[in-house]
Amino acid sequence: MPRPDDLESLARIAVDCGFQLHRDLGLSLLEGAYEALLAGLI
Repeated sequence: MPRPDDLESLARIAVDCGFQLHRDLGLSLLEGAYEALLAGLI
């Protein structure tokens, strides 16, 4: 089982990637497109 510090680090990476993606692309994409792009960033 992952340690809480590891989970915090992974969550921070995921949120930061999501924020950057949203900032760069805006609100124009469908949720599935955001999911695919986010998976590529992470």
